Amino acid sequence: MMNGQSNFYRNPEPFSPTFESKLLPIKESSPDGPMVLLEMPLFPEHDNDDARNQQRPVSPVLATPKKLAKKLSFNPERWCGRDEIYTTSFCRQFSLLLLRTFLILSRDRSLMTMRFAIHCLIAPLIGMLYFGIGNQAAQIFNNYNYVFFSIMFLMFTAFSSMTMAFPLELPIITREHFNRWYSLRAYYIAMTVADIPIQLLCTVTYILITYYMTGQPPEAFRVGLFTLICLMVAWVAQGLGLLVASLFDVKNGAIFGPFFICPFLIFSGFFIHLTDAHPIMHWLFHISFLKYALQGAAMAIFGYDRPRMDCDETYCHFVLPKKFLKEVDMLDADFVEAVIALGVIFFVFRVSAFYVMQYRMKNKI
Repeated sequence: MMNGQSNFYRNPEPFSPTFESKLLPIKESSPDGPMVLLEMPLFPEHDNDDARNQQRPVSPVLATPKKLAKKLSFNPERWCGRDEIYTTSFCRQFSLLLLRTFLILSRDRSLMTMRFAIHCLIAPLIGMLYFGIGNQAAQIFNNYNYVFFSIMFLMFTAFSSMTMAFPLELPIITREHFNRWYSLRAYYIAMTVADIPIQLLCTVTYILITYYMTGQPPEAFRVGLFTLICLMVAWVAQGLGLLVASLFDVKNGAIFGPFFICPFLIFSGFFIHLTDAHPIMHWLFHISFLKYALQGAAMAIFGYDRPRMDCDETYCHFVLPKKFLKEVDMLDADFVEAVIALGVIFFVFRVSAFYVMQYRMKNKI
């Protein structure tokens, strides 16, 4: 031992004759394995000259200071200062955690079944509420309401699923991560990937039912674009829900969660358009993921040169969908830009949630 740290941990037999003959006796005491404790007296420069000048047999290992220093060299920062030491690789951790997550979901299907059932129950209700209005020019604002409600429904269900479920798992994750079972990064990515099929199934089920019942254009590329936007907004909402769940427990998350959603909802462009807002508040529209989701969904339904809509009345002002896009200030909206913006916001939310979770675990908050 030197300065309270272990500086040597090897076979002590080569040193035994030297230390036993000239220094203090060796004391062997270790319940975990062979360890030799050496108590070496200090020799000041002006004392014990005779003792230091005596001819004593020296082990070859101790022949020169450089060899001794090399044998006894120990860098505690290299071995003791590392937090990410695991017995398996990251890929192995990820694959096992992903398999374990799927196994848990297969055994405890309550949350997964509830999420799927909610989407299956709400979809026919929305379909009956907006039944057959997809190609009616006189009902174009109701059709726009259907688009907005679909985004809101998928956003809130994805957000709530994380704020309610994840805080219950956090104590288990903290204990297993503290015991070095796996890295937090491997668990986080495995959890993200494992939820993709569930959210995909729920979203596609809702879209197919409501899209058909509301009578939207039977064009494959429009169905694909609308489904993609709805999936993106659901994943972004999950990231925001994970961030809230990392900050609060279940009770506080249910209370403060809507406060995190409201700013994005207010500046989504549905209640007030960007051109009607004060220029000082324009930046709030640009960081709202619901604004990009609404623009992308509106472009999927009404954009890309959609032909004239049916009119069963004497006069329909918005027979041309392009005219309606101009009315709602989305004539210059870009679907690709909306997807990229949602992807960036998704990444920001996920990374922020990861570092908040990591901070809480390290500081045991």
